Amino acid sequence: MQGDKIHTPDYHHSARTAQALIETVIRPETNKPLYLVANGTSAITATSIDVAAAHISGVILNAPYLTASPYPVEVWQSEDVPDGEMARIGHKWQKANPDLRLRAVSQAWQNEMDKAARSLVANDLTPIGDKRETVRMLVIATDSSPQTTASICRKFETCKINTTINNNQLYQYIDDFIRLDAPKPADPSAARAS
Repeated sequence: MQGDKIHTPDYHHSARTAQALIETVIRPETNKPLYLVANGTSAITATSIDVAAAHISGVILNAPYLTASPYPVEVWQSEDVPDGEMARIGHKWQKANPDLRLRAVSQAWQNEMDKAARSLVANDLTPIGDKRETVRMLVIATDSSPQTTASICRKFETCKINTTINNNQLYQYIDDFIRLDAPKPADPSAARAS
């Protein structure tokens, strides 16, 4: 199991899979906001989805994969608990499901991810559909390259970049972002006036 390798013919493969999951399994309702929360390389998937077809209200990218950095080939160990909050959540899933313990990637996968990351930064990463609508986006950066991170926002009409150094900030940014779409409570004084 731990010798398996990740392989995908191109980065759109993941986007098609995610979009199919949203459209056929989740089946979002247009009156209920749906958000994509993507971490690392899944930022490429999230920004490649046709958000209009999937009825997505907002996209949140946490520590998006923007530069080539080869994945280490190592054996998964249950005692090797990572530092980051998202990574710890992934580690718990890996502990429960051996199929998720893939630690090596194929060269083809690495090449495709690097190509897609360069396209994302250059702002020419296109969605798999041709009816792309602009959605609100939040980019949570954990690195010190604001220019590279800011380049992602150029295609999005409403895009905010925050930098996080701890998990409390991460959760607060996500909560604040989602609350912007929450239904506003009725104003009792307006009801009395009418």
